[in-house]
Amino acid sequence: MREVVVERGPDGWRAPFRRLLAEGLPPEDVRVTDARAQTTLLSLGEGERVSPRAGAKAPRRFFTIARRVACHADADRYDLLYRVAWRLTHGAPTLLEDRVDPDVAALRALDSAVRRDAHEATAFVRFRKLDDGTFAAWHGAEHHVMRLVGPFFADRFSDMRWVIITPHESVAFDGSHLRYGEGSGRREAGVPDADAMDETWRAYYASIFNPARVNPRAMRAEMPLKHWRTLPEAALIPELVRTAGARATEMQTASAPDTREAADAADSLEALADGVRRCAACALCRAATQAVPGVGASGGVMLVGEQPGDEEDLEGQPFVGPAGAVLDAALRDAGVPRAALRLTNTVKHFRFTRRGKRRLHQRPTLEHVRACRPWLLREIELANPRVVVAMGLTPTRALLGQTVKLAAVRGRVLESDLGPSLLPTWHPAAVLRASDPLERRRIERELRDALARAHAMAS
Repeated sequence: MREVVVERGPDGWRAPFRRLLAEGLPPEDVRVTDARAQTTLLSLGEGERVSPRAGAKAPRRFFTIARRVACHADADRYDLLYRVAWRLTHGAPTLLEDRVDPDVAALRALDSAVRRDAHEATAFVRFRKLDDGTFAAWHGAEHHVMRLVGPFFADRFSDMRWVIITPHESVAFDGSHLRYGEGSGRREAGVPDADAMDETWRAYYASIFNPARVNPRAMRAEMPLKHWRTLPEAALIPELVRTAGARATEMQTASAPDTREAADAADSLEALADGVRRCAACALCRAATQAVPGVGASGGVMLVGEQPGDEEDLEGQPFVGPAGAVLDAALRDAGVPRAALRLTNTVKHFRFTRRGKRRLHQRPTLEHVRACRPWLLREIELANPRVVVAMGLTPTRALLGQTVKLAAVRGRVLESDLGPSLLPTWHPAAVLRASDPLERRRIERELRDALARAHAMAS
């Protein structure tokens, strides 16, 4: 068994690994560890150049990942790295693409942990000023990430002398050079528990805290509890969370105009659209990108959907996303020009839930519908359509002002107090949700027939 000690850090393994691969030593015959001292027991010698056998080259992606994995605290990380390097250079050049391979899965897990730890270091280090003018911080990093993030801090705080101490290592900057050293515990580091800047951090955090979007579970994921002891703003979090509900209600009451009065005051569709864009009558306005007012022609057919989707929220136009594509296809089949219609929604802001980076649709609540209903009713008055097509359950109930089952009224022409005839039908998104091909074709047919019928009634 060859015992190899490499220099700790993102690149200390590279030269020893080249030598081992050149000698043809398989992973089972090698044990690799690191040393705190800046030495390598397996050195290449002065001026010596050694390369692996011809054709034995690892992909560049491996070196990118390996630099981070080498900074993990796992004692077996170098053995894993060498095992993967050996396999990449001995018959498995595409190994990294095999995510279910045990070695690749372990490599990815270590890489993910280091990337997360490095991110937390750049986000949660808080400096305190020492008597000699140096700024010091103790940070509870789990891995050896200071060599990865040291250049970031040197660039960001280039006009300061500072030191960051972690349990594993430390990095100091004197204004021109970075120097790495041993780590220590929090108490042994001698960093003050507080200083004059703490109040600034607390004031900043309180100013950006949004009580209408409190999610303690997400907060703990983004700002892990292990770092709270060194974050001055963390002391505010329990009270901010406790009072969030009352503060959100207060904000809504203070900022929300009387929707009915604002809608009635609009004397044109343009003025109505401006009012919709400024609306803060419910909490949806705080999460959505923007309100989406109605667009299109007056006097003919008005199509009313439920609410904007993800793409509508980003573009500020109704029916431009996947459901809009379904609607366009139905209009073509029905022989109805989109330009002849007015398109709008019952609720003007996008309600969603997050799944990673995706924003998934959530049905608006009765509160949201009630807040937006005056905008919709005034839009009908100003656009003066002959027929209103209610696409889906939400607009049907909002326009009728009563609880009904869509199946009981779908496809029927109804009279209402609104003035124009009301024709409930499917929302185009129902086509996208239908898993059975026969059901999908039935929905497409009924939607097309409703659009054609409304167009004929308005002609």
